[in-house]
Amino acid sequence: MSEDDRYHLFVYGTLMRAASGALGARERQRLACGATTLGAAWVTGQLYDLGGYPGAVLADENRGVVVHGEVMRLADPDAVFRWLDPYEDVTPGGSPSDLYRRILTCATLANGTRRGCWIYTLRRAPDGLKVLSNGRWQ
Repeated sequence: MSEDDRYHLFVYGTLMRAASGALGARERQRLACGATTLGAAWVTGQLYDLGGYPGAVLADENRGVVVHGEVMRLADPDAVFRWLDPYEDVTPGGSPSDLYRRILTCATLANGTRRGCWIYTLRRAPDGLKVLSNGRWQ
């Protein structure tokens, strides 16, 4: 990963530009003001339906399952993560009680370019929740 990677964020649920629900509406608007989209992308992982929003768990690239989303370039990552981490239930330094964690991963853009970026993933794979086998949050 390069220093430039910290300016990129992979989103796959309520923060995507195409999302239309009330949940995340304010955060989508804030992201639109502080980021530009690089377009559709995917990461290797499994997507779960948590009710009103999704959660992703990353997987080994050989498993062949993907999570679809988009990559955004953040103008000021530190400023964005100050408000976005609390929205995603991520505390400074991380806590076992947090639902998500923010980590660096690699996403593949629609044109095949691979880009290092931040992603919010579930801390643990959930038991008994619906898997979204197409990797897309509707």
